[in-house]
Amino acid sequence: MSVKCSDGRARTGGRIGVQRSHASIHLGCALLALALLAGHDNAQGREDCMLMMHSDGTYENGYAWEADGCVPPEFGAFAERYEGRWEVLQVILDLTSITWPIDPRADIYIWGDDAGAPGSVLLMVSNVPMGYIPQWPWVGRNVIELPEPLCVDADWWVGFWGRWELAGVEFFIAADLDGPGGGFPATKIASGQGYPTGWQNVSVRWGPTAALGIGAEVDSCPPTPVESETWGSIKALYR
Repeated sequence: MSVKCSDGRARTGGRIGVQRSHASIHLGCALLALALLAGHDNAQGREDCMLMMHSDGTYENGYAWEADGCVPPEFGAFAERYEGRWEVLQVILDLTSITWPIDPRADIYIWGDDAGAPGSVLLMVSNVPMGYIPQWPWVGRNVIELPEPLCVDADWWVGFWGRWELAGVEFFIAADLDGPGGGFPATKIASGQGYPTGWQNVSVRWGPTAALGIGAEVDSCPPTPVESETWGSIKALYR
């Protein structure tokens, strides 16, 4: 889904139930969450940019890895796939928590595509503060402005790795279970978790999921400068 950039603020509501396993947690709710325009934003988008998001803006769950499921540099990361030639300006993360995290941080990634999974790292911004993250059933939208815009092409991936490692989970990525989807909600699974390792669809661990609350604000890539061929430069070819 592509729409005009929002003001970077959203939250959702629903009921909560918590289930834990050794290395992962998910939040579940019995009622469809309804998106509301309120909450937190930490950057302002351009008026002419586009918000790319596979989520429909409502969330019924939240996912995170804990303990040895969250291992640097990026095991326990989450990502969504997008496509097309765009200049990525900002990364969007819809996050929630079951605590009041004091200083939640994440490494922000943009990857190229490797046979339908995140491949080479095109950009990584380390140790980014997430700011205020509300408690479930509220979901806060974090808008992370990149240090420099990045032009991407074909299939590309955007996501994050939560920086809590062996500490307790500080926040969850919101999960849309029944929206239109259209991307590929993925997580990178560490060894020893009882699931296939490496990049996998989140359904391997948490069941059918239409989309994660991961997106990007984009604009058209600037044109590539082309050297004009003056008559003088053409004549120089034949000297």
